[in-house]
Amino acid sequence: MEHVACDLCGSDETRLVYRVRDTNYGTPGEFHLVQCCTCQLVYLNPRPAPSRDFDIYPETTYDPFDEMNRADEPKPNGTHRERARQLTQIVGTGRVLDVGCGTGAAALELARLAPEADITAIDTHAPYLDELEARFLEHRFSERLITAAEPMQDLPFEDEAMDVLWCEAAIYNMGVKNALEAWNRFIKPGGYLAFSEVCWLTPDPPAEAAEFWAAEYPGISRPDVVIELIRDAGYELAGHFALPASSWTDDFYVPLQRNVDRLREQYANDGTALEVIDMTQREIDVFYKYSGSYGYVFFVARKP
Repeated sequence: MEHVACDLCGSDETRLVYRVRDTNYGTPGEFHLVQCCTCQLVYLNPRPAPSRDFDIYPETTYDPFDEMNRADEPKPNGTHRERARQLTQIVGTGRVLDVGCGTGAAALELARLAPEADITAIDTHAPYLDELEARFLEHRFSERLITAAEPMQDLPFEDEAMDVLWCEAAIYNMGVKNALEAWNRFIKPGGYLAFSEVCWLTPDPPAEAAEFWAAEYPGISRPDVVIELIRDAGYELAGHFALPASSWTDDFYVPLQRNVDRLREQYANDGTALEVIDMTQREIDVFYKYSGSYGYVFFVARKP
């Protein structure tokens, strides 16, 4: 196990939120959820060191939010990925890098949308990559796939190796400005960086929503601010569009609410656990109340 600083702001000052044991698989030991005293991010610390290849997890896929991460079938045409893919002008061939790929929802659909492209997918959680590889094999895409358990902050690729660098709902781990600058060198001239980022969709967000996001993700901004960062980092804006609210509800908040309800009953007499559950419930409630004021925006930037 390794002790780490906050991935969002870099601070190493935390407070203990909750101690928990692995009740799913019986892995020995105790795990600590801590909250950053600077930006309020909640994360696991200490955590399994990458050098251990996540041997703390069982051989079968470890995914506590399985319902949220399923990518069993490629999605039909007309999705936000198809729209973003059209903006990249990649119609078939090329090399696509999916950063923070998870269990492969985006990578699998990109393999279908660009049937001659090679897909490289990275994530720090090796069991996610195992599941992604199994799905590519099932859909007969495996000969076009390379996976690597690598951090997005230190990509192991040569300069100008990628036609498209894709990062869906994960760029916040580095921060948009940092990622735009760090990843530029991996993209070929004329290539694209496609990413989604949570943004304010209204100039005057409601006070309750603003208070919530100031604590959860201080880096949230308006689309025009992100576009300025894109141009300052040397890219041209190819296009951007807001994702529908269903991109949050269908794959995230609906199954998350089921988990919250189940855990609230399971830990009804555990005040510390209920504190974490209440924090999650507040996130869900704020979204349903103010979803018109913020949401994911997909940006496609071209490297000249």
